[in-house]
This record gives sequence, structure tokens and C-alpha cells, in this order.
Amino acid sequence: MTYILSFIVAFGVTAIAGQILIPILRRLKAGQSIREDGPTWHMSKQGTPTMGGLMFILGIGIAVLTAGWGDLQRGLHNHLVVFLFALVFGAIGFVDDFQKLRHHANEGLTAPQKFFLQLAAAIVFVILMRRDGYLTPDLYIPFLNVEIVGIPWIVYMVFAAFVMVGTVNAVNLTDGVDGLATGVTIPVMLCYVAVSAWYGRTDLVIVSAALAGGLSAFLIYNFHPAKVFMGDTGSLFLGGAVCGLAFALDLPLMIPIVGLIYVLEVPLWDSSTSWRFCPILSRLYTSKRPAASGSSAWRPSTTIWRWGAGARPSCSASFPGSPWYCACWRSWGS
Repeated sequence: MTYILSFIVAFGVTAIAGQILIPILRRLKAGQSIREDGPTWHMSKQGTPTMGGLMFILGIGIAVLTAGWGDLQRGLHNHLVVFLFALVFGAIGFVDDFQKLRHHANEGLTAPQKFFLQLAAAIVFVILMRRDGYLTPDLYIPFLNVEIVGIPWIVYMVFAAFVMVGTVNAVNLTDGVDGLATGVTIPVMLCYVAVSAWYGRTDLVIVSAALAGGLSAFLIYNFHPAKVFMGDTGSLFLGGAVCGLAFALDLPLMIPIVGLIYVLEVPLWDSSTSWRFCPILSRLYTSKRPAASGSSAWRPSTTIWRWGAGARPSCSASFPGSPWYCACWRSWGS
């Protein structure tokens, strides 16, 4: 079966690429820079090679072309479109990582630059999906069997761009602990394999299986203690894949279901800048868990990370779509 081939090829290529890429990244001194205002236990990760997402992007790309060649010949190319869409976000992350390494700091592209690049990629993808007839201005609500039909295209475009940019940044924010984004995304991709197969979308089964295979191999190098981090190169690529697959299936409201962890991961904002937008929550949170000396307001988030929830202090959804709103705003304000 093609999805098994896709998984195996992505796994094998990624595993081999890791043996080659990690020593190269070390020689290039492509080490992760850690925020000085972060938890002190994160400082041990300083210098760990980053941009490791390149290895699974390579493996997934080869798997999509190899296992999906038959579909391409039959005129089915959405697996390639989804991969290229994710690749655009991966390229944005690569530039961001490169800038960080170049300046030896944890600051790459500016927030407006990242936001507008991601927004442009989202709009182009929606236009392509609409042109090929795979996207309709209707919203199906999973499990409730309810469909909202006849949404004006301009409204749907705004909604789609909003969800895509928010999802990409939510996945990016999940990548904070060894193996976390990787381990969370593998089940998401297996879910996409099942849903794509249910709807008979063999082209999307291939790309979903490739993502699961590539990430499974990357986990070999990324589990604690991590030998390499995926960087924004990998996390933005994964975010693009998560939302790209949902929209290619014309099921965007799958994202908060299969990607529940991403939604729960969305932080309110960094304590140094935006806790002031939620002073009551901030006061309640920090009063219950006072920060240790020298750790500032990061103490609560450090505890949550160690519990395995992998989240900074976060705000529950107070209105529909607020996790996506927080992610978009966090991207703009970071």
C-alpha cells in the first residue's frame, strides 16, 4: 500500500539524513540560543543544534514524490500542494532560524515580517484550493453533523487566513521541550491518515503518512536529551502541514479537535509584555504559585513544563476562536 511505502521512505530518509546533518550543524555552530528571561533549567539546552527540521522535510518530500508518483500521473496533486504549502512556512522558519544564528540571539525575523509572510502564504493556498474545486465556502462541524453553507467567499478567506496563521503559530509555540512538538504531531498525522482514507483521498493519505514517518525518525534524535531541535524551520513546516491538510480535506474545524494540544498550548502572552492585558488572571495565577528568587514569573510555566503539559501560563478560550486569536496576536507581538 502506498501509505506504508510513504511512511517507510520518510522514516528511512529522515533517519539517514540525521546522521549526516547533525554533525554538519555542529561544525557550523548552528546552536540554539536560549532566552535569558526563560527558566534557568532551559539554559542547559544552549548550543544544541537547531534547524533539524531540515532532515524530516527532506524525508517527507522524497516520500511524497516516491509514493505519490502514481497519483501525480492521474492528475491528483493535492499531496504535492499541501507539501509545498508547508514548505513555504518551513522556508519562513529557515530564514528566521538563519537570522538568529547569524546574530547569535533568539530574535530572527521581526513579528510583522513573519505575520505578513504567513498571511500571504495562507491566502495563496486558499485560492489554489478553491481553483481546483477542493474547497467550498461551507463549514462542516464534526460530530454534530451540522454544516454552515453559503458563507461569502471574502468572509471565508478572512476566516481561513486567520485559522491558518493562528494554527501555524500554535504549533510553533508547542515546540519548547525535547520531543514535544514531534510527539504531539505524530498522532495528529495518524488521525489525518484515517480521515483521508475514510474520504477516499489517497493523495492526502500519502502526505499524512509521510509526515508521521518523518517525525517518527526525527524523534530518535529529538527525545530527551535532545541531540537536535527542529527549530522554526521544522515547527512552522509542521504548522503549515496541520492546517494545509485540514483545508485540503475541506474540514478546517478538525484542527481544534485533532490539534487539541496545540490549542491548549497557546500562551496568553509573555509575562514581560502582555500579562497586563489580563491582570486579574495574572494576579490569581502568580499569587497561588509565587516565583522563586531569580526566576521571575517563569516559575509557574517551569512547573507545568516539568509535569509534561508543556505549556506556559495560558488563557482558556473565553470566546469562539480565542486560541487562534491568541496565537495570531502572539505571533504579531513576539
